[in-house]
Amino acid sequence: MSSINANAHIFWDTQWADPEARKSWQVPESRALHTIAKLCEQRAPDALRSLDLGCGAGRHILAMVTAGIESYGCDASTSSLDLVSEQLAQTSQVIRLSQANMTSLPYQDKFFDYVLSWNVLYHGSRQELNLAVSEVKRILSQGGLFEATFISKRNSNFGKGVEIDVHTWIDSSQDDKAHAHCYANKADLEEILDGLRIIEIEEYEQKNYAGAWHWYIKAQKD
Repeated sequence: MSSINANAHIFWDTQWADPEARKSWQVPESRALHTIAKLCEQRAPDALRSLDLGCGAGRHILAMVTAGIESYGCDASTSSLDLVSEQLAQTSQVIRLSQANMTSLPYQDKFFDYVLSWNVLYHGSRQELNLAVSEVKRILSQGGLFEATFISKRNSNFGKGVEIDVHTWIDSSQDDKAHAHCYANKADLEEILDGLRIIEIEEYEQKNYAGAWHWYIKAQKD
C-alpha cells in the first residue's frame, strides 16, 4: 500500500540528527524500564528477545540491551539508526538494527517475547495503524508482551487541520502534526488490539505538554 506518511521520516531525520531537538527523547520512560525489569525477573535476560519498534534516539533499546536482552530495533529514519549505532560503538553491546516501515516488519512470525513502540504507531492512517498492530501480533510469541502508546481523541490537536482518513488529521501549521496522526478512544483501541489481551490501559497527559493526551497500553498474546 502507499503510505500516507511516506515522507514523515524526513521530519524525524532532522530531529534525531539535531542534538538540541532530541534532548527530550533521551530519558527512557519509567513504565518501559519497569516492564524490562519485570521480564528479566521472570526469565533469564539472555533467553528473551525484544524489539523497539520505532527506536528513535535509542533510549529504550539501549535499556533493553543493557539489561542483557537479545535486542532488535527498527525505524524508518536513517538518522535514528545512525544515532543508535554511534551510541553502541561506545559500548560492547550488540543490537540488530533494521530500516523498516511499521506496516511491513522484516521479522519471522512469533519471533519476539516483547515489543515496545512508544509514540510511534499513530503516525499514519487508521489503515496503517491496523496494519502495524497486525504486524506486532504476527511477530509476538505466545505469551509475548506488547507495550505501546497511542494518541487520544482527547488530545488538543484532535480535529485541527484536515481530516484525510478515519480519525486521521493533518495540521500543516505544526511541525510533526503536518504529517498524519490517527487519534483513538478506548473503543477504537479495543477494536485495533483485538486478539491481544489488554492488561493495562490508561489515558494520560504527557508531562510538560499541556493537552497532549495519549493512551498507554500493555497487552499480551495468549
